[in-house]
Amino acid sequence: NKGKAISGRIGYQPNINTIIGFSGYRGNSKQEINAIDGRYAIGQFGLKGEYATYKDAFNNEAKGYSIQGKYNVAPNLSLDGELNLLARYDSVDLGGSSTEVTRSTLGVNYRPAKQLVYKVSYQMQDNSDDNALMASVAVGF
Repeated sequence: NKGKAISGRIGYQPNINTIIGFSGYRGNSKQEINAIDGRYAIGQFGLKGEYATYKDAFNNEAKGYSIQGKYNVAPNLSLDGELNLLARYDSVDLGGSSTEVTRSTLGVNYRPAKQLVYKVSYQMQDNSDDNALMASVAVGF
């Protein structure tokens, strides 16, 4: 099988509130993805972000990043679980003129149990009318 690939991630946790990760992927056509990510949490506030790059043997290149902040309002409302207010910004540059796509998202996630989350968000594409109201439910087991 000539379609083999390898990937991995190394994480570092300098303290209980902070996690930093480095990851990579190497595959066919000399595909290469490199990324760095991080999380910081204190009290009811959380912040996370990621930056990644991509290139291959066909001179395709891309890079992108995201940053997200959240605030858990459940303790203020005497609710069980988590009720997070979210704000997120994403940007992807696909490697050519006018190929950058940016998006801002505002949302609410309710997690009544560790394995269950209800999500509602409004995504706004910059320089476009392709905005969307999104809703989802996720269950882990």
